Amino acid sequence: MKSTKMIQGEGVTSYMMRLFQVKDELVAIDVTILDSNMVRISLKGFTEEGKPFIKGIVAKEKFPDWNRLWDDFIQEELRDKYLHPKNKTLDDYVALAA
Repeated sequence: MKSTKMIQGEGVTSYMMRLFQVKDELVAIDVTILDSNMVRISLKGFTEEGKPFIKGIVAKEKFPDWNRLWDDFIQEELRDKYLHPKNKTLDDYVALAA
């Protein structure tokens, strides 16, 4: 799990899903991954594009839990695509309208 890294150009959703799949595989063989460890592992695997957002999370007094981190990253990814329309897809417009 610690070697799972975000691929250049990969979306946050895809990266977080890959991490979640690894966690599920580990749970299947009775290995428990703490929520706090999932947060730390995911933060270490981000590409350079995500570094400014990561710095904001690390600067907080308390790290968010896994679900909050997931929500924050998805929101940031959608915000970025909204600010940079060339990267928008139909799915992004649907997500923003919801």
